[in-house]
Amino acid sequence: MLPKLRSYIETAKALHPLLSDFSSDLRRSIRLAGLRYETHHTKDSLVEQLLDLTIALEALFSPSDQTELSFRISQGVALVLGKSAAERKNIFEFAKKMYSERSGFVHGGKDPVETNTITVGDIQHLGDLVRRAILSFGTMFARGERSRANLHKEILLAAFDSVRADELRMRSDIEIFSVERSRSAGSQ
Repeated sequence: MLPKLRSYIETAKALHPLLSDFSSDLRRSIRLAGLRYETHHTKDSLVEQLLDLTIALEALFSPSDQTELSFRISQGVALVLGKSAAERKNIFEFAKKMYSERSGFVHGGKDPVETNTITVGDIQHLGDLVRRAILSFGTMFARGERSRANLHKEILLAAFDSVRADELRMRSDIEIFSVERSRSAGSQ
């Protein structure tokens, strides 16, 4: 684990100027998601954690036209993060459930903690998905993507093309990016 951590720290140092530039909408979205992810750790209430984490996902995955928001966000999360068809299905269903619980709370006052429809484990799992999504979007940003709209278009098109989806997952994989950067730094 220590070599991986060192690699991440070196990558972050090398990319500091890039990560400090908030002129693109994609970088601003990554920042908002990161702030909401960090904030959820400070909340005592599971409902507040749920709200922070779903806002983080919306910052990364919400389409500009807002059509079928929870479906499209859940689909995007699943497409980018799921390594297998089964994992994508599980992520999609889980994200839809979290949005349903959030919606019930925000729009109907139904507290998912009181009704035992979300658990501490659910919030931890959602936090893990948000962390992974932030890393994936950050990786795409580090690879040169600056447009949130372009990235959303890629995710939408990946839903219809498995080869494109696999390529998107590879381009957004922090592990692959880190290895490539290490090799690149070693050859210089």
